[in-house]
Parts: sequence; structure tokens; C-alpha cells
Amino acid sequence: MSNSPPIEDPPVLPNLPPQHPRAPGPPPMPPMPPTDPRDHPRFLKSPGLMEVEEAAEAATRRPTVQELFIRVMRGVSAIAKADRNTAQNYSFRGVDATMNAVGPLVREHGLLVLPENVLLLSDERYETRGRDGRPGTPMRGVTVQVRWRFEGPTGDLMFAVTLGEAADSGDKAIPKAMSVAFRELWLKGLVVPTGDPDVDQEPAPPRAAQEPTPPPALVEQLIHGIDHATTEDPGLREAWQLVQSHHTAGELDRATYVALRDRAESRIATLQAERTDGYE
Repeated sequence: MSNSPPIEDPPVLPNLPPQHPRAPGPPPMPPMPPTDPRDHPRFLKSPGLMEVEEAAEAATRRPTVQELFIRVMRGVSAIAKADRNTAQNYSFRGVDATMNAVGPLVREHGLLVLPENVLLLSDERYETRGRDGRPGTPMRGVTVQVRWRFEGPTGDLMFAVTLGEAADSGDKAIPKAMSVAFRELWLKGLVVPTGDPDVDQEPAPPRAAQEPTPPPALVEQLIHGIDHATTEDPGLREAWQLVQSHHTAGELDRATYVALRDRAESRIATLQAERTDGYE
């Protein structure tokens, strides 16, 4: 016989009610909205809010130097030729008239304009032709090239180069030429209509015939003949006839011809003085 305990029958479970399926839980949370409000679907459906934000951003952003220049351009439509040159009978658009039209807009928009580099291209000193026996006026004519620097509120830069030409009897030739270059900067840069005839409307006037440049060897030969003439006749006369023949042939310009004539007259005076001294 075995000593193991007897096997008992399994217990009988009571009759329990049937189990129902598990009730559903709460719905899942919607995704978090984007960090940028402009990316939210509701915002994209409201263009008015976007326009307000863009306007606020534009109000706080500083304009570039190119944008400021365009604003000045929009404010200047035309500049009248209100000044008159009575001596040569023509109207012109002066430097002051240009500055009066452009200056207020430049100051209003905060555009800084300064000359950065000035290059003297030509410098000529001459004398005007006198009238009624009065001597001429010494003049200085110059041509300058100016490099202008435009600067905006953010420090960005823009550059332009213009030319100016002017003459003055005192020390104002270069300042005048720079003023002309400044006027041309605005007239060309702002695309201001000039009202001048088109360059193709009228043919260019014919160029004046240039006087011949005499060969240096020929001039030296004529000077030698005048300076070494020992008698007034026939030596000096022959030398002067040689000058006249070359001038008639078109080989001497007016300035050289006049210089040789003055030299011959001086030689005649010298010979006459020597002859007078010989008679004493």
C-alpha cells in the first residue's frame, strides 16, 4: 500500500456572470502645435494675421542702401531747367536746382553720400581773349573723376563714379568741377530726364581743319637762316622769303610762322643798330 495522500476531486467553481469586453479608454492626445505660429493650420487659413506680422517685421527691419536709393529715385520725377545763361543764350539745370530737389529726400531717408576719391584728370592754365584793348583773364580749367560712396543705416555700401569739368579765374576750379560731378551723379543715377535733343537727332558738326605741325628740322633751318643773316639785303630777305614759301606751301602753322616773323623783325633791328654804330 502506498502512503501517498488520496487524490481529491477539483473544486466546483460557482456560476459567475459572463465578463464583458473592456471599455475603451480616453482618445489619444492631439499632436503638439508647431513652434512657429505661422506653420499652424489655423494660422495658414488667416492671411490677415500673416500680413500684420510681415508689416511689423518690415517696420523693425532697417532698409539696405539700395532700397534707400530707390526711395529717393521714386521721389524725384523731373528737375526743370530753371537757370539761364544770358551770355550764350541757353537754359540749364544748375547744381543748386538739383540739390534742392534731391537733398530733402536724401535727408529724409537717411542716405549718407560722401566723395571717397577724387582724381585730377586734366589741369590747364590759359588766358581768355581780351576785348577793347584790355588784357585777357588768366583761367584754370580742370577735369576730375570722383568716386562716391553711399552708406545705409546698417553700414552696407554702394559706389558710383562720375566726371566733372569746370574753369575758374581764381581757386575754385576743382570745387566747381566736383559740384558738376555731384550733379551728374544724381541726374544719371536717378534717371532724371534731361530734355536735351537726342544725340542722333542732329549730325555732329564737321571738325575744323587742323593746322599742320612743321617738322623740327625745317624750323631749325629757318631759324638758322634768320639768325646768321649778316646783312639786311640780300641775306635776311632771302631767309624771310624762304619762311614765306614754306608757309604758303602749308608746311608751317600760324604760331610757328608768327614766331619766325618776330625773330626776323628782331634780327632786322639788330642789324640796323649795328649799322648805326658803324657810322658813328
